[in-house]
Amino acid sequence: MALRRRPRTWPAALLVAALGCGTSIPEPDTTRISDDSLPVPVQEILTPLLAEYPGIAYAIGRHGDVVHAGGLGWADVESREPVEAGTRFRLYSVIKPVTAASALVLAERGALALDRPVSTWLDGLHGPIASVTPRMLIGHLAGIRDYRDGEWMEVSRKHCRSAADALEFFASDPLASPPGERYAYTTFGYVLLSAAIESATRRPLDAVLRETVLEPSGATGIEAEEASPAKAHATPYEAAHFGRVRPARAVDNSCRAGAGGYVGSAPDLVRFALGFAGGSFLGAEERDLALSSMRTSAGDTTGYGFGWGVERDAAGRRMAIHSGSGIGGRSAIVLLPDEGIAVAILGNLEGESLVDEARAIAEIVVEGERARARGARSPRVSAEGQGTPAKRPTKAAVIVG
Repeated sequence: MALRRRPRTWPAALLVAALGCGTSIPEPDTTRISDDSLPVPVQEILTPLLAEYPGIAYAIGRHGDVVHAGGLGWADVESREPVEAGTRFRLYSVIKPVTAASALVLAERGALALDRPVSTWLDGLHGPIASVTPRMLIGHLAGIRDYRDGEWMEVSRKHCRSAADALEFFASDPLASPPGERYAYTTFGYVLLSAAIESATRRPLDAVLRETVLEPSGATGIEAEEASPAKAHATPYEAAHFGRVRPARAVDNSCRAGAGGYVGSAPDLVRFALGFAGGSFLGAEERDLALSSMRTSAGDTTGYGFGWGVERDAAGRRMAIHSGSGIGGRSAIVLLPDEGIAVAILGNLEGESLVDEARAIAEIVVEGERARARGARSPRVSAEGQGTPAKRPTKAAVIVG
């Protein structure tokens, strides 16, 4: 089924009736993508997103470099500040691959043992949760529950000075399943991993991620949201009635730590992904481990590796994927590690998943690479940026944060 996007324009009578129910999104001066070299099929995937999102940013990386980056729509609707390539957004769960990569770097150094109980570094844990390992936490195999009804906002009302401060929400609860028995996606598992990393290194998580992963890959614009002034990133929005938007409710994402408490730009996400694929901070063996599906104790594959959803496309190419969502933000990253291609899309509203669009763009770039390798013009991506319009992607199962 094709993606269905919420229309942005409404009859005047409905807009009058909606007064007090949000702000209508002004038609941006930036619907035309300024990067003339961006293939037309890619533009035709990105521009319809403005029917739902006040603003989006995108970046495409190839062979170690960011080759396309830009923005469409509004970083702030009221002031009509446009989204630019470097505009930062809430990343939410797209930070999980960064946290997992940092854990692998620490394991390489001997600072964190992937198969030792987390109680090795967090001696205040008791019961079954004390026996889970960093590997289980990274692969969502620890049996730790996810949010209960209404708990997302409860977590958002507390300020955490460290990841350990957030353990009160779940650490004393029974496990939902025995460790290793089944895959169950959970943000709290990565909060516990963040606390273990902080304790093992005796440093704040932000400093650890920066030193182990972000600086080596050049993704230095990714940082904890609490360390980033609000004016330094896109205004978060929520959908209101009749296609309008309103500024998002205030949330404090500090308790999500390395599970969802970061902001960053699309180019920075792509730099991280390219650095991951290119060996900027991990050896080949560790990269292959990260891109391999974990298995349950019964031997069943989960489709999730070390911080990435892992799959193969129709041509058999390896793909690593993650998405994120929460109040005021939606994010997606797609990496084709063997081709050295990465795509990131960010939005400042919790709209529909952006993974299908990112996946489709990555496939267009691959087709262009193959055409160049054959010494022929691609029918979809030509030298002048012209081509046959790409079909809109269909919905698919994705990792959702």
